[in-house]
Amino acid sequence: MLIRRQCFGNRNAPSTAKAGTGQYFQDKGIGYHHAGLDKAERNAIEKAFADGRIKCLASTSTLAVGVNLPAHLVIVCGSRTYRGNGGYEDIPISQMVQMMGRAGRPGLDTTGVAVIM
Repeated sequence: MLIRRQCFGNRNAPSTAKAGTGQYFQDKGIGYHHAGLDKAERNAIEKAFADGRIKCLASTSTLAVGVNLPAHLVIVCGSRTYRGNGGYEDIPISQMVQMMGRAGRPGLDTTGVAVIM
């Protein structure tokens, strides 16, 4: 989960989207990022987070590779992931460092926090 310094979005912000939909949560400053999004959806979510319209971005580990989205706070929920073969494996250290490295990017933030839960 990536969280910008000025968290959270405005829960009282108006939304014309149906409650519980992705657009509804985006209007409230919350987004999600995962491999099931098509390219246009991914680009829209990433731009909204980069622009500050999304303050809290929940994501899968796919966000760790090839996307430059700096954040103030990164929360990694667990150090194991499901690999599709019926079991869980440890997330490689290099991938954990990549995910946590989103927090407190030099030149963009003075501090950053990474938490593994």
